[in-house]
Amino acid sequence: MISFKVPILRCQDMACHSNDLRALTNFGNCLTSGIDGWNFSTSTCCTWAGVTCDNSTTSSNRVIGLELGKKKISGVLCESLEDLDQLRMLNLSQNFLHGIVPPKLFQLQNLEVLDLNSNDFVGSLPGGIYLPSIKYFDISFNSFNGSVDPTFCKTSPHLQVLDLAGNHFSGEVSTSFGRCSSLQHLFLNDNMLSGSFPYGLLQLQYLQVLHLQDNHFSGALNDGIANLSNLVELDISNNMFSGNLPDVFERLRKLKFFSSNSNKFNGHLPNSLVNSPTLENLNLRNNTMDGPININCSAMIHLAFLDVGTNNFQGPIPESISSCQNLSVLNLSRNKLGGEVPYKFKNLEADIPLTLKYQPCKHISSSWNSTTMQKFDYSGPHSQFSG
Repeated sequence: MISFKVPILRCQDMACHSNDLRALTNFGNCLTSGIDGWNFSTSTCCTWAGVTCDNSTTSSNRVIGLELGKKKISGVLCESLEDLDQLRMLNLSQNFLHGIVPPKLFQLQNLEVLDLNSNDFVGSLPGGIYLPSIKYFDISFNSFNGSVDPTFCKTSPHLQVLDLAGNHFSGEVSTSFGRCSSLQHLFLNDNMLSGSFPYGLLQLQYLQVLHLQDNHFSGALNDGIANLSNLVELDISNNMFSGNLPDVFERLRKLKFFSSNSNKFNGHLPNSLVNSPTLENLNLRNNTMDGPININCSAMIHLAFLDVGTNNFQGPIPESISSCQNLSVLNLSRNKLGGEVPYKFKNLEADIPLTLKYQPCKHISSSWNSTTMQKFDYSGPHSQFSG
């Protein structure tokens, strides 16, 4: 978890700076809803709900934080917010704001945290974004559109979290991402992005979480993902990637979650993948992969979720899966498996809470009964980031 906090150095009895008071008053007047705890008849705006000040001057306090998430605020953003030139944290997330974000809001030089997620902002990202202090940038789940070209990465050396998910961004992903040298969490999911696996991302050596799911990416998965040695989560599901999965997972020594479901991958399971000692969640459902399901439970000691359903895997159901001691979800359905369900699978019910999603067909039989054999629908984990 990455946490960003603005230090609170309040002096409640002092008036806030006249420029900041004017900016907040104009901001409030632009809204179509009031803000509980704001009193425009006083000059002590540092006492208003969600406002954080410091004592940077001897006569008045400067506003450094504005945290108004989940306040049911509606309306548009006035340009007056850009006059809060000492602002370090701006959180307007999960409200009912709409319209275009004033371009100069993306030029606050002291801003470390910008969170506008879950509103209805529109338009493209403006050119000339200059946020040299930014660490956390979240504009997810709005209606932004246009291309994704974070040229501001060059002037934002401290950026650790960039969340552009759930918008209408389209086109190919710019190589400019390679300049976000400190980036640890990147969310581009739920857009309309296309092209091959973004080459610029392969330069992000500190990247821990990468979500590209629910886009229109295509082509092979670049062997260069092995360069992302700090990856913990990689989700590329619901795209059009194709070809074989690269056999490079031995170099992803921190990877716990890998989902590539609903693509066009084929070929056998890579040896490095089925021997990964760190993977906890592996989802390969709905591809055209084939060959045996040769999961090595002796190596995959942390594996808890395995979904390889709706592929072309062949051969018998591997008895070795019964030794995956942490396994809690297993989906082998809709493949070309044959033979009997291994007798040792009965131990899974006794030793661990297992749900086996299984659709019987004429060439698979079982000589034992278990309440474990039941229908199970699982939508997959959703990574949450708490800022």
